[in-house]
Amino acid sequence: MILALAGRRIDKPGTDPVFPLENIEMVRKKISQFLISKRPVSIVCSAACGSDLISLQAAGELNIERHVVLPYAPEIFKTVSVTDRPGNWGAIYDRVIEELKKSSRLVVLDFAKDDKDAFEKTNTEILNKAAELAGSGSEIQALIVWDGKVKSDDITFHFKKQSEEQGYVVNEINTIKL
Repeated sequence: MILALAGRRIDKPGTDPVFPLENIEMVRKKISQFLISKRPVSIVCSAACGSDLISLQAAGELNIERHVVLPYAPEIFKTVSVTDRPGNWGAIYDRVIEELKKSSRLVVLDFAKDDKDAFEKTNTEILNKAAELAGSGSEIQALIVWDGKVKSDDITFHFKKQSEEQGYVVNEINTIKL
C-alpha cells in the first residue's frame, strides 16, 4: 500500500486551534500506530511543520520509504511553511530534506512563491506521485491529519476531496481530540 498524506500545520499563536503545539505527542503516537497497523511501503506528502514532518519522522523510524513533494525551492518552502510556526521544525525539516535529496525522493515543482494555487497543485502532484509509486499493483490510501473542520481556502480539505474523487480510502487522524 502507498500512503498519500496531508494535514494541518501547528497553530500560529493567538489563532483558533486546529493543531495546538501541546497535541504534538498525541498526534505523533496516533500516526505511528496508524503506520504500524497499515504498514505502507511508501508515504508521499509535503514537508510542512506539524502533520507532514511528524509523519515523515515516524515513517523514517519505521523504515517506510518517504517521498516529499514541495511547491517550490526547499529554502523558500522552509520560510513559508516550516519555520513560521512555534517549535523546532527547521532542524527536522533540514534533516529530512537532506536525506531525501541524496536518495532522489524529493520532488520540487518550482511554482512561484506568489502562485495562489501552488498548494492545491502540490496536492495533485502528491496524489500523482502516489499513483506512480503504486503502479498497477498497489493500493493507494490517503491519510488526513486535521481537526475535521473545513476552513475557507482549506488545502487539507482540498486534498481529502481529491483523494475521495480518485476513489481512495480516506483515513483521518484528529489533531484536537484525544
